[in-house]
This record gives sequence, C-alpha cells and structure tokens, in this order.
Amino acid sequence: KRIEGMSGIKAFIILAVAALNFSIMARSKRSDPLVSNAILH
Repeated sequence: KRIEGMSGIKAFIILAVAALNFSIMARSKRSDPLVSNAILH
C-alpha cells in the first residue's frame, strides 16, 4: 500500500508541475517557438 500511495503522490506532483509549466508558458509572451512546438507535438 505504501508503494501505491507513493506512486499516486508522484503522479499528482508531476501533473501539478506540468499544469504550472503550461500556465506559465501560456502567460509568457516571449515563449520560444521551438519550445511551444515541442509542447504541441
């Protein structure tokens, strides 16, 4: 059960960080075209 809980927490942290990065990129007007293309593809 501990392993399942840890993997769930890790998945939650990864999703939270990804959401943060996505919101920052969306707000950033200086976003690099290569980076935005990498995210879209």
